[in-house]
Amino acid sequence: MTNFKIYAISDLHSSMGKVQFASKVIKQEKPDIVVICGDISHSSRADRLKHVISLLDFAPIYFVLGNMDGQNINVRISNAFNLHLKCKNLFGYYFCGFGGPSDILNEVLPRAPQIVSGLDPNKIILITHVPPRNHCDRVYSGKNVGNTNLRKFIVNLQPRMLLCGHIHEDRGISKLGNTTIINVGAKGCIIQIDEDDIIKYRLIS
Repeated sequence: MTNFKIYAISDLHSSMGKVQFASKVIKQEKPDIVVICGDISHSSRADRLKHVISLLDFAPIYFVLGNMDGQNINVRISNAFNLHLKCKNLFGYYFCGFGGPSDILNEVLPRAPQIVSGLDPNKIILITHVPPRNHCDRVYSGKNVGNTNLRKFIVNLQPRMLLCGHIHEDRGISKLGNTTIINVGAKGCIIQIDEDDIIKYRLIS
């Protein structure tokens, strides 16, 4: 187990300003991996998704799709890996992805317990697009719009962390039992994990 740094972002929506900001953070922070929590583009076209990811000029990138990306889960990008319905062992942690909008998430979550079966929950980092209900999910009207089934899954599993996006106006950090939930937003969040499994995180301003 070694020290490693994650730069997690979401909701770039093909915005060149947001992409340029993220690229600047990548150059300054020098993360080991970049994680994108969906809504990479503003189009369901696979070529648009690839173009936005290529502009970040970084490898490796791990991502899930959001509600604006379409659901072409088989899209192949040389410097990026789609985590949807997969767990990837990186630095001794399991990065497990469940992408898409809430309706897709509701369809796939029944498979989630099998996907994470046998893994130490304290070593699991979930990557989703939508947040769980009542955590970083409040829209301007004051309504909480997160996914209730995702919340139930977190309560039962108690993973170490969940990284998400989608609700632009409620970027921030929350706790659900033992799980730290971070709505990383377009500016992103730096997460550092040391050899003693101590996690530090900070939202980029």
